[in-house]
Amino acid sequence: MYRKTENAQVNQSLRKLVAGLFEAMETKEYDKITVAEVCRNARVTRRTFYLNCKSKEDLICYASDRLMDEMVKRCDPDDDPGEQCYQFLAFWRDHQDFLKKIYYGGLFPIFRDALMRYCYEVLQPRIDEKFPGYVKQSPKQKHLSNAFFVGGLCLLLYEWTEDGFTLTPDELLRAIPQFVAGAKMRR
Repeated sequence: MYRKTENAQVNQSLRKLVAGLFEAMETKEYDKITVAEVCRNARVTRRTFYLNCKSKEDLICYASDRLMDEMVKRCDPDDDPGEQCYQFLAFWRDHQDFLKKIYYGGLFPIFRDALMRYCYEVLQPRIDEKFPGYVKQSPKQKHLSNAFFVGGLCLLLYEWTEDGFTLTPDELLRAIPQFVAGAKMRR
């Protein structure tokens, strides 16, 4: 895991390393990129790399977490769920270059895991506060609910990326209620 901190110098080093990795991904497959290449592109030492993270995957997690922080700031927790879904999709449309890089790099599983972790650490407390009935769920139920939610979002983003972002967020949202409306709650 990358070194989580508010330290500006550490975060600047991590941003440089992410940029160095993405620069290398422009011309080379992710699996063939070395830490030395990332550091060379980022103009930092290998020591800086290993002081702040353990692997290239940590850089994907860092980039994912920073983008999700930015996404949460964009979404108003008081908006209705439809508007929040729109804001989520509009955000990722605006950051499609990132999604394309992780798609073509075969890194969506790392992104999915980062999104799942983010849901637990950042979004879960907001959900518990906004929807008191949800708090009554057992930890296992919450875990499975989050897995369902995150899995669906990641697959939607994966398919949207694969499709080349040809649909707008509004067009995607129009398809979702048709699916949800067809689902029946079982007791």
